[in-house]
Amino acid sequence: MKKTLFAVVLALLMVVALGLTACQQTVTLTLYDTDGTTVLDTVTVKSGEAPAKPQDPTKDGYKFNGWFITPTNKTPFDFTKPLTEDAKAYAQWSTANYNDERDWVFVGTMNNWQAKKGYHFTKSATQGNVFTYTVDLDLGAAFKCTVRNDDGTLDYNDTEKGADVYFGLLQNPGEYFASGGGLGEGTSDIACAKEGNYTFTLTTDPVNINNKLSFVYNGEKTGEPIVADEVIYYLKGEMITDWKDLLAPSTILAEGKTETICSLQLYLKANDNFMIASMVTKDGVTEPGKINIKYINLDAQSKELFEDNYGNIKTKKAGKYSLTLDTTKNILSASLDETFVPQEADYYIDGTFNGNAADDWKNYNFNAQYKLVQDETKDYIYKLEHVHLVADKQIIVQIFKKGSTESGTWNTPTYNGLGKYDYSYLFNGGDNFSDVGNGNNNILIKKTSDYTITLNSLSGKITIEDENISDDAYVYGTMTGGGWQVDADWKMTYDETAKTYTLTKAFAENDQFGIRICIGNSTEQRSWCAWADLTATPTGFEAAGTNIKCTAAGTYTVVVDMNGAKPTITISAAAAE
Repeated sequence: MKKTLFAVVLALLMVVALGLTACQQTVTLTLYDTDGTTVLDTVTVKSGEAPAKPQDPTKDGYKFNGWFITPTNKTPFDFTKPLTEDAKAYAQWSTANYNDERDWVFVGTMNNWQAKKGYHFTKSATQGNVFTYTVDLDLGAAFKCTVRNDDGTLDYNDTEKGADVYFGLLQNPGEYFASGGGLGEGTSDIACAKEGNYTFTLTTDPVNINNKLSFVYNGEKTGEPIVADEVIYYLKGEMITDWKDLLAPSTILAEGKTETICSLQLYLKANDNFMIASMVTKDGVTEPGKINIKYINLDAQSKELFEDNYGNIKTKKAGKYSLTLDTTKNILSASLDETFVPQEADYYIDGTFNGNAADDWKNYNFNAQYKLVQDETKDYIYKLEHVHLVADKQIIVQIFKKGSTESGTWNTPTYNGLGKYDYSYLFNGGDNFSDVGNGNNNILIKKTSDYTITLNSLSGKITIEDENISDDAYVYGTMTGGGWQVDADWKMTYDETAKTYTLTKAFAENDQFGIRICIGNSTEQRSWCAWADLTATPTGFEAAGTNIKCTAAGTYTVVVDMNGAKPTITISAAAAE
């Protein structure tokens, strides 16, 4: 009996001991440095208790940012949450007393992934690496924060330079933001999940993963527009743009770190004439600026590379030119790499343009039917005629190494693609074309028709002409549209059978004019004819330079004959009614 009682008591004591041991079980929180191997501290607590936050560690030249769940994730470790098993936390640091002089910008679908005025962060007056920016965001808008380099390029594809703040570096996105795709979850775009007005605070560091972005949701959108670019400077020339105002990545001088300095690198052929023109946006209205940069604006050293050709800048040699414009002084400087030779290329149209889904984005390249043909006299011009384009489909011009018969593997040395030209390079979109939208800059076809596609390979300028619409012609001069503007009242009537344009109109003394023949369904000039193209000197008119000048007011009939190799003009007094 005694033995049995002893056994029962012993068993009860063992149960109590085991229970006490279980109650005293401990777990350990190991605190690592960013490398994930160096142990900075440990905290041991009873299972079910929250660990005490240790004293902040120190490191020479660095500022401690806190303990986080991984070395790079911006989610802080929660020291208030009870631990039931061993856990880890990681220190994150930033450079102490860092003064960031970089130009941080906000880029995304709202500005077509380009750095523009109105999308720049403002640097804190008291903290050298803290920047703020306030903006309205639409639902689904995708963006990143990056650095605009001195040459105007963006660094958001180079994470080694600390110039890419992506979704993984956004703190506490909550219900407001989500991963927007891109190069994967870690470096993906930031997508707005709740539209409204936001203020972003960006704290930067030389090491990209130490950059962090936080935000405050201010409520509904304010509706305040982003400040538009005030002035754009761009290059136009005889060969490179056919003297057209092409505002494309290949011709626009990009602002550098200092907004008064802009630059452009491009290949120019020998004996090309060019100038730097300007486009001004004010109160939402964009129009040509009054500033033109010509030979006289070159600094003394740069003038040695060029000739003065009636004020324009004429190249002496072919090569890659680096142009830099100081917009406060209107001084243009240039340098030349004459060893540079552009890669020879073939050009094909690509896309979904014929409406056959089986051909989309794959059955056009290396197909002679869709290859642009090089001009025999101007080797930089390529053309493809009689292309049937279907509305609501897309088209681009693909560039491949000359002689390629296959594209190879993307992003490897075997890839033969040299790039593409999209809506950014389309010169005459008009009502027939637009970009696709939502960040997609392919050319969207808006009218089904047969077209002629012309490419200037120097600048990428794409011209797409509707073959089913005849050209328009206008009398164009001092009296049209307030002076040298296309004016519907001075539009000429076309006779398709006779192939002539005719207009009867009252002319005042001293009116000067010529004939502007425009690309079909547009006001863009195809050709110009004036005094030298008259079949005979008309009574009541004389030459004023190259223009036609009225010397006797009256009503006259102007006829442009298109039957010859070039247009000819006749002017006669209108028959009395």
